Amino acid sequence: MKKISVVLVICLIALMCLSACGTTDAEDVPEATEAVETQPVETQSAEPEENQEVSTPKQLDTAYTVETVGEKDVNENGEVIGDCHYQKVVFTNPNEALAKINEEIAEECDEFFDEGSGKQYEEYLKELPDSMKKDLPTYPFVATVDVKDVYIDDNYVSIIQDWDWYAGGVHNYGSTGLNFDLKTGEELDFEDLFASEADARTAFENAVNAIIDEQPDAFFEDAKETVKNYDLDDVNFSLNGKVITVYIGQYEIAPGASGAFTVIISK
Repeated sequence: MKKISVVLVICLIALMCLSACGTTDAEDVPEATEAVETQPVETQSAEPEENQEVSTPKQLDTAYTVETVGEKDVNENGEVIGDCHYQKVVFTNPNEALAKINEEIAEECDEFFDEGSGKQYEEYLKELPDSMKKDLPTYPFVATVDVKDVYIDDNYVSIIQDWDWYAGGVHNYGSTGLNFDLKTGEELDFEDLFASEADARTAFENAVNAIIDEQPDAFFEDAKETVKNYDLDDVNFSLNGKVITVYIGQYEIAPGASGAFTVIISK
């Protein structure tokens, strides 16, 4: 009986130890990690949605106006005795290149009045004796540059001008071209239109000599020599697509009575 009691006591102690080992304080249990809900990331489609505005490269705005600088002169009776003016193209919404072209054209206009025909006109009119001024309403003095046409494509702008000069005596007239690169704003020379200076000279000489050969008696005897020695930087021309129009002034290769000449070169 005593042995049984001892055994029971030992078993009871063992059970108490096992119970103690299986119990853990609440403080020692780590809290469960809270689940974080993730949202899917939206990606932009490469293609624009319907009605979405798509930015496109801004097109060059070549809108322009023609401004007339100068005016007619009148006598005390209100009669016109002279006309001195210069028409210039002005691009109205210029980028950097067109702004440069505007400046170049403005300089041409200033030169007309400061050093060119406009200045000569003013001097002639001022120095004219009163005895001759009575004839001016019938034969008014003229020094004008007018815009005849403007050609614009993706690469260049070409402005064709007609000019007139009369201050008694011979009436002089002709055409001229102002040509600019639309990408740089730089003025174009005749040579710029060809692969080389040699190609430019050949094209110029062949075209001008061809009209001389048609009527050789209408030109100076040394006309072809003049053409051969012509400075390409002085070639006066305008552009229209693949057509180059060269302007030869009075007295250059023929008498003034023969007038001015236009020569067509197809590129």
